[in-house]
Amino acid sequence: MKNLTTLSYILLLLITSCQQSNESEKDNRGSQSHTNTDSVTISDAFDKLRYNEEDTAQISSWLASSILKEDLSFLKSDQRRYQLDAYDLNKDGNMEYFIGFSNDYFCGSGGCTYYLVNHTGEVLSLFSVSRAPFYVLPSTTNGWYDLVINSNSGMRKLTFDGKSYPANPSILPAFDDSIQQADTTVILKDPKSYTF
Repeated sequence: MKNLTTLSYILLLLITSCQQSNESEKDNRGSQSHTNTDSVTISDAFDKLRYNEEDTAQISSWLASSILKEDLSFLKSDQRRYQLDAYDLNKDGNMEYFIGFSNDYFCGSGGCTYYLVNHTGEVLSLFSVSRAPFYVLPSTTNGWYDLVINSNSGMRKLTFDGKSYPANPSILPAFDDSIQQADTTVILKDPKSYTF
């Protein structure tokens, strides 16, 4: 009987401590944020997939039939992998897609090439000399959210000029402000990869 009482007490302690540990982990995850060396702090609230997996078939088709049609004969199979993310940058209810490549065909010492494509497959912007992740600021210019991109070892702020964002962020002035608003969105942070 004494052993049964001792065993029950130990079991009760284990259950109670596990529940407290799980609650504390949930609290920590809810308040966790990401910080990089450029003082950019972003909440975990935006670390979810913002496009449908079905969208990847359409994007792969756009890459092969129009966007990279002229490059297909030069691309090796491992160079046909891309990373994808999406965000409605102009608040029209349609996603714009960020398509990134990280291989020797699309990357150099200063960064890689990324495409910004609208929901119909039209290339809106081509970002060269860039590194993910990108950041969508809560501020807008000409009805489109402002972006911050790491380019040429520095953060650069890109604003929409009415037609596109700047193609070569590395020539823009350094963005020295820290980004700490909870409503800043991270793009292409740990993105999924696909092949076209």
